[in-house]
Amino acid sequence: MQFRMNTVLTNWKALAVVLILAAFLRFWGAFDITDYTDDEYVQVPSAVSLFKYGTTTELQWVHPPLSSHILYGTITLFGDNPYGWRMGNIVFGTATVILIYLVGMHLYPGTAVPLLAASLLALDPFHIDISRTTFMEIPTSFFFFLYLYFMLKYCEHSGKALFFAGIALGLTIATKAYYIFTVPMVAAYAFYRARQRGESSGSLLIDFSFLLFLLPLTIYFLSFIHWFGRGYTLTEFVQMKNDAVWTVKNLTLSYFHASDNILAAGKPWQWFLKPVIYGYQTFSDGNSGRFLLEINNFPFRMLTIPSLVMASVYAWRKKLMQELLVPFLFVVCYFIFLIVNRPIFSTNATVLLPFAYLIVARTVVLIARQRKREYLIYAGFLSCVLAWGLYTFPLVSGQLVPLSLYQPIISMTHFMQGH
Repeated sequence: MQFRMNTVLTNWKALAVVLILAAFLRFWGAFDITDYTDDEYVQVPSAVSLFKYGTTTELQWVHPPLSSHILYGTITLFGDNPYGWRMGNIVFGTATVILIYLVGMHLYPGTAVPLLAASLLALDPFHIDISRTTFMEIPTSFFFFLYLYFMLKYCEHSGKALFFAGIALGLTIATKAYYIFTVPMVAAYAFYRARQRGESSGSLLIDFSFLLFLLPLTIYFLSFIHWFGRGYTLTEFVQMKNDAVWTVKNLTLSYFHASDNILAAGKPWQWFLKPVIYGYQTFSDGNSGRFLLEINNFPFRMLTIPSLVMASVYAWRKKLMQELLVPFLFVVCYFIFLIVNRPIFSTNATVLLPFAYLIVARTVVLIARQRKREYLIYAGFLSCVLAWGLYTFPLVSGQLVPLSLYQPIISMTHFMQGH
């Protein structure tokens, strides 16, 4: 029996199930904690201050302000409460699952890769956890993969897609700078593909200059409308950005209030190589308990590096340039974290996960085809992803759980003090 994934109706039905699970796991119980959690104590007041007084608070000034615009928008819609604080990331986190599916369809058409990758992200306890608060990594990764999706559409003769890619790019750079090196790599790939289909270099340079440089740059500057509204000039803006870069580069561990979390999560080079579980126990009666843990989805995340090698070697041997794109983007994006000489939170790994899961999904497909047991391997893999996601969800969402059932995870957890 062969497991066929190229029937459009079947794919979209399966995606609908995955999206329902993704939305449910990000929404359920996300508003039970009525106080600030994680970075909300900084980001929420900063967003409110930006719109009331035209300035951010604390260290938020070093980041582009679009995330504050988004946060204030949800606060305006739902109130200055847990719904207003967290609803934006719940939506963006869920929508990213759709994007990873769509990107997978363009890069690996007619395969199970889109569904497998989307399932991995949808049920990842780490991504679920980050999607239930105000971390900027969620909207940043959404906007970048929206940009990547439209650029892939453009590669397939869709000229209008370049305009939408430019908007998505502007939103990406107006949120955070994680993709500073991957953005031009995607543009270079699209330029190469357009030249292959006969587009002239001159017309491409004009289109790319307007739609992938001037348009995004305009959006980026518009996100600073409150800053410029206070009377600052462009020269002062350049100086402010230089100061921001210097400040971020010179942060030390003593600056961060959650320095213990940084130490517990390990170094960036360990993100895909070892299990990481840390957090708080908020209640226990000896038989049951509540936890707020960060779990790095290690059973699947640790597949990334070997999958990267296998998928890249296969694409290189088969001369499949489009299949080299995601591994290359993963390496380029990851490289920034590996070379930065300052403390880095594990939440930054969020922006790498869509790349990682596309690579892992591609490798699963290659192995399944090699073994000629596609149905069995896909079904088994998806069952493991589902079982692990549902098993770990209560631990990242503060649900009451029986201690005996979760002893294997509890025994691996580095418990923090002071929650």
